[in-house]
Amino acid sequence: MKKLMIPLLASLIFLGGCGNEAMTSTPLAVVDGQNLLGFVDESGEYISEDRYPVGTLPNILALGLSGFSEGRAAVPLEGKWGYIDQSGALVIPAEYDQVMPFAEGLAAVSRDGLWGYIDKTGKTVMEPAYQYAYPFSGGVAAVIQDGLYGYVNMDGEMVLPATYQYAYAFEGSLARVVIDGKMGLVNKDGEIRTQPVYEFIGNFSQGLAPFRSGDKYGYLNRDGQEFVPAGFDSAGVFSEGYARVSLDNRTMFINLDGDIYFELDGAAYDFTEGLAAVEENGLWGYMNKDGEMFIEARFEQAGSFREGLAPVMENGLWGYIDQTGSWVVEPQFTQAVNFAGKMGVISNGNALYLMDREGNISGNSFTGVNLVPFLHMSVTEYIHMMDFYM
Repeated sequence: MKKLMIPLLASLIFLGGCGNEAMTSTPLAVVDGQNLLGFVDESGEYISEDRYPVGTLPNILALGLSGFSEGRAAVPLEGKWGYIDQSGALVIPAEYDQVMPFAEGLAAVSRDGLWGYIDKTGKTVMEPAYQYAYPFSGGVAAVIQDGLYGYVNMDGEMVLPATYQYAYAFEGSLARVVIDGKMGLVNKDGEIRTQPVYEFIGNFSQGLAPFRSGDKYGYLNRDGQEFVPAGFDSAGVFSEGYARVSLDNRTMFINLDGDIYFELDGAAYDFTEGLAAVEENGLWGYMNKDGEMFIEARFEQAGSFREGLAPVMENGLWGYIDQTGSWVVEPQFTQAVNFAGKMGVISNGNALYLMDREGNISGNSFTGVNLVPFLHMSVTEYIHMMDFYM
């Protein structure tokens, strides 16, 4: 687990995220030096003495499945999985082979190789019948039957037959699906709103989703129509009214009308809390939405602002600044992650710690931390991401 944590921690510095933050930040799932799973509060203190062996986790990404969602967290006991509440009490017995986080009141669970759904009391509401099952979103969930994806509602009815090569969670009235190796959009009646002709369609954010057609990117609107034609070499999701795109090795931001708002000479990250980290002459600073350098480019690396703080590197070490560019926590760490609520995650070597906004570091150290809250994405987004990394 240690080998995977530090690269993941480094990558999280730059992630802004745009999804619903369905997984709560506390109690936070952590792994200690004895390879045991526990749950800590914002100060890094354990909420109960109970610890659980994590030998059943395939890698550190799976630790995210033990995060609290809707007041329940999955825990392993004697080779099976159950759920605890936020006091640490086991409220759903450990009798499942695999489990998913709760979403919209239900959780997908597996027995004997098949998946069904339970409610928050542990009552079975859909008997195991699927090869795989995903969390609910918008009243429906993607499931696999005979190797293909379809959608089931909360009454256990297949509302969209299993005919897709892959299917994402619904975002409002539309979901991304893969047909014959191409991506399109369907509605909850199974009507194809966007023909499956794209190499890629991303998440919707602020009414638009990036797509790739051939080797160029553009944006679809909520009607599934091309709103910004494919003309960019890369395209990100919209954040705070702007999306980062590139063309001919130039970085640009476009607005919600698809107009190029300003160009940059170096790299950049998405806007969060009114500022975007941008590169100038090999150093990083922060630009405001008028295209003006708000915090001068003086850092070796820089992450996004969250909760009023951003992780930045100076002289090879990480600390945190506020939106005036002043140090709140002096650079002293080998890695640092964006804040989620009142917590940040920092490391010195292989040891991970929690830190509050004043720079107070937890007395307990960890070898693994559930990083999902710091990704600022929903349960379903995270699990679909896991499909491609596990």
